Formats: sequence, C-alpha cells, structure tokens
Amino acid sequence: MKNITISLLMIFLTITSCKVLKKKNSVKPVFEIFNDTVTNKLYITSKNIDSINKKDLENFMGIKIKGENKKIINGELIQIVKNNTTQNLTISIYSENLIKQNTATKQYWKTSNKNSIIHQNGKDYFNVQKDEKINQTISFIPFNYSKKYLVFIGNSKSENFVKKSITGQPYLWGYQIGNFKKDDWVFMQSPHNVRTSDDENYWEKIYIVNELLNNISSVYVKMSLGLRKDESKGDAKATLTDLNLRIFNSKEDAMFYILNIFEEK
Repeated sequence: MKNITISLLMIFLTITSCKVLKKKNSVKPVFEIFNDTVTNKLYITSKNIDSINKKDLENFMGIKIKGENKKIINGELIQIVKNNTTQNLTISIYSENLIKQNTATKQYWKTSNKNSIIHQNGKDYFNVQKDEKINQTISFIPFNYSKKYLVFIGNSKSENFVKKSITGQPYLWGYQIGNFKKDDWVFMQSPHNVRTSDDENYWEKIYIVNELLNNISSVYVKMSLGLRKDESKGDAKATLTDLNLRIFNSKEDAMFYILNIFEEK
C-alpha cells in the first residue's frame, strides 16, 4: 500500500456495567486504529478529535501508557508498554464517520426517487440518475471543528456517460453552514470530486478535502451527475458506496487517510 505498512485494528469495547449510567450491558463506541509503522504514528477515531481517554485506550489495546495524565492529546508522543516492550507512538485523532444512514423511522438522506438507496451485504449503494440529487445536512454540534479539515469520500462507478467529459459522471459537492463573514467562501469541491475514468462500471475513488471555516456548525453534502454545457446526460446512471465524512486536525492527516486508510473497491 504505497510502500507504507499499515495495520488495522477495529475493536468493539463492551462493558458489563457503567459507573456513570449505572446501566448493564452498555457498549462503548467503535474505535478504529491504524498504525503507520513507517512513521510510528497511531491514527485513532473518536467523537472528540482533540483528546481521548487514556484508560479507554489502555483497556481496548491491552497496553499500559506511561505518564500520569488521564487524557491523551492529539499530536502527543506517548510511550506504550506491552509484554515488557516499550514503543514510542505519535497520536493522531480523527473523527468517526459523521454520515448518518437512513433508518425505518428517520430519513437523513434526502432523495427524489424511492429506490435511490439500496442496502445490500451490509452496505448502502446510492443510485444516481438524470436530475437526481441525494443530499444530507450534517451537524457538528457540540464539537468545534473550526479550521479543521473535512474529507468527504466514496467509491463510484458510472455507465452511459459522455466519454472524455464530466456529463453523466458522478460527483460530490457541498457547502459549509455557520456564522461566517460576508466574503467567506463556503463551497466545498476539489479536482478529485468528479469521476474521470472512461471505463464503464469501473470503480473509482472520488473525494473532497477542504479546510473548515471559523464558526462552522454544519455542512450540506450531496451527490449528483455532472453536466457540461450543450451536452445531455441521456440515460447515464451512477452508483456510489462506502461514503465517509471525516474531520481531521491537519491536511497532512486528511491526505494520509485518503491515500492509505480509506478502502477503495
């Protein structure tokens, strides 16, 4: 994987009792851990991307972390001890996937067609056709993500599109919502947010990486088909899946996720 060795550990931390809630069979959130063994950097997902609880990290990794602090801060260099072996690791915290999937009682994704979203083999597949727009507004409250970096990413394929053109090709797009200045640029797009392959039904990763503005509270994101002037979408249709929206503390970490951690089809 681009000469970088990464080990993935996904751990479900289950506890039989919770001192705060006093509730049996409570389940703590899923933690995803990616260890870049080249740079000795440990990427960890958390709702709070500024810090994580030291004891939680020790418990689910089965390790000891040197030091007296109860919190581990993003960017901190820690010493972990396991089986009498000590290792130095730099911590990089980024968010869980903030996209909400539709349920029987709540429609987070707004669609114009009834069968736009199909759930199959544990995944959601988004079918985008002519004039279809699938969108969702994602709130960041209570977290402050000002000046952080957003990644909106997914795998895409298309058919019946116009070759050598964006017409009929799927794209990702969005804008920021918050208490902004009049001249702040709120729109989110990038050179990689549109599928470019001329091969039909070939999966291609598309994404947006964008710095967030001060005082941001939420984002609006959508997927649709591209259209170039004087061309027609015709019978073009696209499929997208594996959609993720993550927040990172730096552009460097955002790009590392895009290039090395996100799973391409």
